Amino acid sequence: MAEASKPANFYDKFTRNPLHFKKKKGAKHEFGLEYEPIIPSEGEVRLLGNRATQCQYYTIGVEFCHQEMIKNDSDTFLPCKEPIDALWRCYTEDKYGASIRDAPKEAKPYEKNFYDCLFRPSSGTDLCMGHLHDMVRSIYRSDDNELCDWY
Repeated sequence: MAEASKPANFYDKFTRNPLHFKKKKGAKHEFGLEYEPIIPSEGEVRLLGNRATQCQYYTIGVEFCHQEMIKNDSDTFLPCKEPIDALWRCYTEDKYGASIRDAPKEAKPYEKNFYDCLFRPSSGTDLCMGHLHDMVRSIYRSDDNELCDWY
């Protein structure tokens, strides 16, 4: 399809992550939807920064397990379930289940993204932690947030 023949709303079908972008208020949207970035709150930034530091031990465990599974050419990542669950419990202060599978419904789309990212041979925790952070972000921004942003 040539650029000139694309309808004005062609790019609207490409959804933006609602944790990172929102529709721009007051925009004319004459060439499709206009988005603006969402600036996270101070508490959210503090929460994720603190957890990244406090949970580094578990992050290293997940990375080590991931590397071992790739090295052994394993077709299952079930042995990595325990370190991933420990990382989840650390990030959520044991308030949202003992397993990452117990994540609340608002975090489920990002859980799938985390697994899809992590269990590819060419990726690692450094590339995939953003999806785990999105899980925690979605919980933090929900109405039933129980996460503490300071220690």
